[in-house]
Order: sequence, then structure tokens, then C-alpha cells
Amino acid sequence: MEYKGVITGDIVDSTTIPMEKRAALLTCMSSILEEVQETYALTFEFFRGDSIQVVVEEAAHALSVALLFRAGLRSRSEATVGKTCDVRLAVGIGTIEFAAGQVAISDGEAFRLSGRELDNMGKSTLALATPWEDVNDEFAVTLPFAADVASGWTPKQANALFYTLLKPWSRKELAAALGMSPQSVSSLLMLAKERAVSKMLQRFHSLVQSKTH
Repeated sequence: MEYKGVITGDIVDSTTIPMEKRAALLTCMSSILEEVQETYALTFEFFRGDSIQVVVEEAAHALSVALLFRAGLRSRSEATVGKTCDVRLAVGIGTIEFAAGQVAISDGEAFRLSGRELDNMGKSTLALATPWEDVNDEFAVTLPFAADVASGWTPKQANALFYTLLKPWSRKELAAALGMSPQSVSSLLMLAKERAVSKMLQRFHSLVQSKTH
């Protein structure tokens, strides 16, 4: 049985974004996911204007992709639309069935779990559902803390975290890429709670790997 990850999301307070800037926001979101796509196998589609659905080929990477997308959006949206945008994301893990390879008309367990979580998450910004109760129980405790941390990322913190999670760079290489001192990068990552976020992602990856391999 092959498991995949499905991420369904929508922009928080999208009605406050002027219509003339909506296209630029979609371009920004696409560019973030295309960059993530260089590391993680995924496909994505937009629907209803401000909503997105992402299929992550390796289920264990789904939560990493979700947080990378959120960090990318928080770091880049201000320059695009004049405000720091955020996104509600619901991650579902399970089997899926593609219809003609199109995300929007695909179905399966992962899609249903992701869609249900998005419908039920209210004002929360991060949700997760898997077929395994022990995984769900553990992340019902840890995920709200991660969501709260992510909601507080500044654009600079989010940008540093994005590349830390995405690239196998040393702090010196990351600092050079961002045009900052290593000390400044370390400070940004500390404020972004990078160590705690990375540990949570490693735990998720390990648990899902143990269930799917």
C-alpha cells in the first residue's frame, strides 16, 4: 500500500488583499512551491482563487513541505502584496487515487482526511490527520505549539528558516546566501524556534517512515 501526503490550504483573511494583487500572490505561492519542488517530489493546483492543494509523493515529507510553504509565504508576501500573509494548512496522510493526473479531481483517503481537517480547524492554522491513532494523538499535542510559533515568524525569521529547512547548508553558507553574518542568522533562527521545529519534523518523518516502509 502506497501512502502520500495531501496538503489543503487557504489564505488567512484573503478578502483584505486587493483584487489587483491576487494574481501576484498566486505567482508568489507558485514560486515558493516550485523551489520546494526541487527538493521534494510534489504537485500542486490552485482552486477557488485563494486555496491550494499539494500532493507530496513521500508521505513522511508532508509536514516539512507544509511548514516550508508557510515560511516561504510569510517571508515573501509582504514584498508582493504589501502585507505579511499567512495560510491555514491541513495535512492528510493516506492512500490516494489520481484521476488523469490532476490534483483537483483526485480522490482517496489522504484527500478526505486533509479536506475534513481544513473544514474543522476553525481559526487554527495547522492541522494533521493520519490513519494511525498514536501519530494523531501525539501531534494533537505538539502541532498547536508549532502553529503558534509559525504565526509569530517575522519575514526575516521565516526566510532564514525556509532555507535552513530546505537546503543542506552550514550556517556560514546560509549567512553568505542571505547576505548576513552567521551571528545574525543564528539569532533569527533562535527566535524562529528552529531547533524545536526541526525536532518535530524529524519526529514526524521517523514515525511516518516506520508506518509506511
